[in-house]
Amino acid sequence: MINKSLLPFRGMHENCEKRVVHGNRGFSFIELMITVSILLVVVGGGIASFITFNDRQTVATANKELQTILRSAQTKARVRETPPECDPAAGLPLQGWRVTAPAGVPGPTVQLYASCGRVQQDSELDVVRGAVREYQLPSTVTITTDNGDLDVRFWSLYGGVQFVGTNNSTRTITVQGFDREWQFMIREGGEITEGDWL
Repeated sequence: MINKSLLPFRGMHENCEKRVVHGNRGFSFIELMITVSILLVVVGGGIASFITFNDRQTVATANKELQTILRSAQTKARVRETPPECDPAAGLPLQGWRVTAPAGVPGPTVQLYASCGRVQQDSELDVVRGAVREYQLPSTVTITTDNGDLDVRFWSLYGGVQFVGTNNSTRTITVQGFDREWQFMIREGGEITEGDWL
């Protein structure tokens, strides 16, 4: 208990007690419902934005991974990186590096390997695969091309690129997932474009 005689204004203590007693009413039910509704709208919007962002990032990451694999094959072909399976003395010289992946399959396995062998008359190789590496893309992503499966060979001797199974001078590749699509191109000279969202 406060000694009232110590207070400079004697009426101040009584006014404070009255305010505390009468001002402690709390929130009404309607005020609480409005506050909870606003919180639900804000949190719900944040969750929806996060899910959309996450889906978009999954497709973008898969696209970057595929482009990195293609550029790796291109670089290996340019510097003529030769695995032990490609032995010129055995009649299996390095011809190039190849990237393959099935089209339209969820979570495709992308293969990167050396093509060793002799060029035949139909421009196909008597191929021995060397240094096979496999990369698994997310199960929610598919790859499509403008002409069947992805099958690209980067030549070591001649430079440039061959799109196996077609005579096209360019290949359009689409990475799809969550109703989002990223498209890029590989041109005849071996240029891999960055691409963009469709």
